[in-house]
Amino acid sequence: FYTWRRGMQYRISSIAAIYDKSLRLNSISSAVQSSTSKKGSTKNDDKASATSGQIVNIATNDVERFMLATLFASYLFWAPVQSMAILALGWWVIGWSFAAGFG
Repeated sequence: FYTWRRGMQYRISSIAAIYDKSLRLNSISSAVQSSTSKKGSTKNDDKASATSGQIVNIATNDVERFMLATLFASYLFWAPVQSMAILALGWWVIGWSFAAGFG
């Protein structure tokens, strides 16, 4: 539960940061496009402008990985601990033959 909650907090804060940045990018890109239309086009027009579809794609698909990463991050600690506990318990109950079958 706690990892799911932490993942949702990361997801929500990332979406808020992306939304805040997109509001600033749209206003900057309109200013860049109006100033460059007088002087000629530059290569930075594509980088400065972002469509709403690209922003929604980032906010929905890419940020979902933060939530999944927090869900499975605890397995980095618990998986080796559980495998050692299973090895020790199996060795104690069955003996040396369990160690041969465990590997």
